[in-house]
Amino acid sequence: MDTCEWCQGPAIRGRFPNTVKRFCSTRCNEAHYFASSYVGHDYPVIPCAWCKTEFKPWNKNQRFCSKVCNGRGAYRERVGFPEPWPCNWCGTVFDPNTFRRARPGRMRFCSPFCRTKAVVLSSYNVTGERLFKMLADQGGECATGCGTPLSLMVPRGHPEAVQVDHDHGCCPEGAKSCGECIRGLLCPPCNQSLGWLESGGADPLIRLRAIESYISVKEYT
Repeated sequence: MDTCEWCQGPAIRGRFPNTVKRFCSTRCNEAHYFASSYVGHDYPVIPCAWCKTEFKPWNKNQRFCSKVCNGRGAYRERVGFPEPWPCNWCGTVFDPNTFRRARPGRMRFCSPFCRTKAVVLSSYNVTGERLFKMLADQGGECATGCGTPLSLMVPRGHPEAVQVDHDHGCCPEGAKSCGECIRGLLCPPCNQSLGWLESGGADPLIRLRAIESYISVKEYT
């Protein structure tokens, strides 16, 4: 039985009949390539210029242990190393050097989650302090009274994620809210249900009473 030249595992059949690949995976192929690069060379173990992990280079000019560190380290050396600063949303002090494309003055958020929250704030023309105050006034629950707990520190799609409800009669759907027509903070199911009730310009109260009447008198067939 044919085996991989590196890990001695089962080999993979090639594209053409009666052919077998030399290596079972890309990992084994790269490992064999790097190992063969050491032939005739004996460079000392050095720390990576980016992650500080010790590794054995395969040429005298190598300073990074991997392509990832090479991309990050080389870019940071060109644009400079900014000092840590607080996130614009959660206030956590983070090091922008951990991001590959972080530039001085450009990284304002510590994570994609915080950036998403900031985009929501700009869409509704509301500040984070106001959202936290509204949530505290609602007792940390959905404004409809369904009892669902809400949190501003969970990612989008979470059952407890906050949905900002505003009057679409003031600001049409698709447009940014003026910030004055915000009615409350809802859970995702209630916000979606309210959107369905208000669809087509109908009065949500009339439609809700009609649905309630329909459910109460409808007989199952």
